[in-house]
Amino acid sequence: MMQTNDLSEPLNDAEFKALDEFLLSLDDDEAMLDISEFDGFVTAVVSGPEMIMPSEWLPVVWGGDDNSPEWTSVEEYQRIFGLMVRHMNTTSATLMQGPAEFEPCYLEGTVEGETHWVVDEWCHGYMKGVRLYPLGVEFSPDMEELLEPIYQFADPDRWDDRKGMKPREIRQLQEQVAPAARAIHRYWHERRSPPASQSAPYIRPEPKTGRNDRCPCGSGRKYKKCCGTH
Repeated sequence: MMQTNDLSEPLNDAEFKALDEFLLSLDDDEAMLDISEFDGFVTAVVSGPEMIMPSEWLPVVWGGDDNSPEWTSVEEYQRIFGLMVRHMNTTSATLMQGPAEFEPCYLEGTVEGETHWVVDEWCHGYMKGVRLYPLGVEFSPDMEELLEPIYQFADPDRWDDRKGMKPREIRQLQEQVAPAARAIHRYWHERRSPPASQSAPYIRPEPKTGRNDRCPCGSGRKYKKCCGTH
């Protein structure tokens, strides 16, 4: 499968599926479950008060600093990293330039012949991204209110609240998540310093790494003893 070097190019169906399959293959309880959780995660990452670097968010994808996948080659790592960055950049560009067009990547389930959204994983991923926001960032009452629709589905302690609800009522709660994500992005964007708010984050797909630098895959090991050995 040919892969573009244009980091502003949205993933096509085959690339989207390839990224989902990679995430599904991660063998750790704390790793990203699938493309829906990753989509929620990157939405939060690009929506916060400051830009978050790959060295901070990559370990969250695979469940911790010590859980980096066993890459077969540098090219494999660069291919997956490129897909993740392109999806992140596309999400950021949509929220910056056309927020009304932003829609979360929800899963779907079928109950008694009816198709329903499954938003819990997306919201769970979003909150993983929120937890990367810098220490000391204060969440105002306005921010807490904006986060409430996402809390509804991300917090297991809140799931019991929906047991007696009708499908229509649950759908109404779900429909509040996307507007909340758009509003949260706008909230922090308006409060960012000018340099961070002038353009969408752009990340090189092939960061220049010295052999004694930490490996960009997030393993914590030196590059020459990790991906640089291939």
